Amino acid sequence: MNYLNSTFTQSLFSRPPVLPRIKVTPKVDFHSRLLAAVSAHKENVFLSDDSVQIDGLQAKKIIENLSKTLEKVCPEQSFVVVSLPHSAAQAITIIAVLLSKRIPVVVYPSTLNRVLPDLKSIGEPSAVISFEDGSEEEWHGAKILVNTKGEVLSDFSHRLYWKAAEEVRGDGTPALVIYTSGSSGAPKAVAISIGSISYIAETIQKTLNLSKSTIAAISMPLFHTLALNTQFLPTILGGGRCVFTSAELQLNALYRNYLKTQGNYLALIPDVLIQCYQEFMAKGLEPNCFVKTIAIAGSNISREHLRIAELLFPEAEVFKGYGLTEAIRVSMISNRDPDFFKDVSGRPLPGQVVSIRGPNGESLSQGGIGEIFVKGPNTANFYLNYPKPMLASDGFLATGDQGYLNPKGMLVILGRADRVFKSQGRKIAPLEIEKLAMVDATVAQTICIPGACRQKGLRSVLFVRVFSEPDHEGLMNLAANLQAGLFQSLEPYKRPKEVYISLSLPKLSNGKPNLNALKKILDGAGFLAKKSLSHKGMMFHWHDGALGASQ
Repeated sequence: MNYLNSTFTQSLFSRPPVLPRIKVTPKVDFHSRLLAAVSAHKENVFLSDDSVQIDGLQAKKIIENLSKTLEKVCPEQSFVVVSLPHSAAQAITIIAVLLSKRIPVVVYPSTLNRVLPDLKSIGEPSAVISFEDGSEEEWHGAKILVNTKGEVLSDFSHRLYWKAAEEVRGDGTPALVIYTSGSSGAPKAVAISIGSISYIAETIQKTLNLSKSTIAAISMPLFHTLALNTQFLPTILGGGRCVFTSAELQLNALYRNYLKTQGNYLALIPDVLIQCYQEFMAKGLEPNCFVKTIAIAGSNISREHLRIAELLFPEAEVFKGYGLTEAIRVSMISNRDPDFFKDVSGRPLPGQVVSIRGPNGESLSQGGIGEIFVKGPNTANFYLNYPKPMLASDGFLATGDQGYLNPKGMLVILGRADRVFKSQGRKIAPLEIEKLAMVDATVAQTICIPGACRQKGLRSVLFVRVFSEPDHEGLMNLAANLQAGLFQSLEPYKRPKEVYISLSLPKLSNGKPNLNALKKILDGAGFLAKKSLSHKGMMFHWHDGALGASQ
């Protein structure tokens, strides 16, 4: 059965809009609210993963013991690096550091030595919490070892040079620090305030109808803002519980893990949806009817992703939206809104102000395309160890993304401003082409970049990552689908004339596409076509190795 073209899937387009307008008043006493949420679970499971279950009473004891250890080694408002893998232990440690009124800096263990220099510039962190006693470069501060439950095993306590956060923060009391992905440059440490966390938790709870019965199945790592600020913190502050399942180690069983946890709230990026669909089809699995709410985030959300979400999780209300690490959630829209499948990111959430500005900083009228600026209680105030201020003089954050507001006041994202290029004097937004190229579930990823053309200056070139090597017929079908999807929707000057198809595309260490490596491929480096074919004016090249590797 072709699920994606079924009458069941098509009927979902006609649902009436129900997304309410919400008035939000952020709670002031964040720490009391967080402690009450933990205590309310008592003997019921609060946090769990494949190896441990932590109930409310155990959580309180772990938090008390870790807080006592932190009191020995560092004062309030000092930075504490949480360098733990994706687990219940990581979650309870973040909560403990927050409740101790210190500032957790959430990092992935393999990146610890990269981020410590950032913190050295403002005064070193007062402690690093991890599973292993590794020796960090140029840092000799307190080291706290915990087990898989987050219980303190030992600590190596050293008083050291530090600066309280209030000496470096400017304004706004920071609650935690999380790093950007680095997709538009080097990763930056974002200081997120207590007010921002409180606001976004309450807004997400009300918009997504989270409650004490919410079970968040968390596969995204907590150093990712989607998992931490859209799923984890709103769930626990609303009285729900969290189950941690590994996305990285068990991609081939991720959908089955979601079934196993019986979680009813997921927060996903588009790539995870595709992985789940592949597993669903290959194993002949049933739709997951436990899930009632899904939040999807990412710049490349296509109609195909949204249809897959509704197919795999037919009982779920699906939300997509726009946000970034510095401004956690800016806009959202539900699949119960008739505009859901249009290329929109929804209306700004309550309290959010969106301004579209031209190249000279002038505000553009509705429909005008320019850079997106945002302002609101969800916006962070400053970066650590960064020479430029985060916010403009009027308090707005320049997102670096291009877009516009449509006549209904909905935000339309056109992609990163620095990726837009001109062909024959007209602008091309790669994101538009990338979304259209997600033509079916064999396509895992699409990337469009500019390539040189002697007659017309720059032209668009498309790279496509697929899940498995197609035979000749499969390559012909994919070529036909891409040609039809792109030619029907794009003006002639936007249409890519060449498409490179591979099982893998070069990535940066943070998982983002390596655009520079792709540009080198166009110069003849690292691509050896195994098959090439022409289809209706487009050239398709198949490469069966790691695209970008030396050949």
